[in-house]
Amino acid sequence: MKIYHYHEKTGQLIGMGQADRCQVKEGDWLIPAFATSEKPPSVKAGQAAFFIDGAWTARDLPTEPETKT
Repeated sequence: MKIYHYHEKTGQLIGMGQADRCQVKEGDWLIPAFATSEKPPSVKAGQAAFFIDGAWTARDLPTEPETKT
């Protein structure tokens, strides 16, 4: 089963992986902390997916202020 890892504090998607099958209860999967089997949304350029309060949402990423030279 595909799972999606997110940052512990921000909830931002940080990667994908595969859950392990449970060796004790047939049909169950072992999903680690800060991961979910819920598929994240598609995001536009300048956005990222965040897992907040049990659901994915697309949010704009902060932009870097221009530096004067």
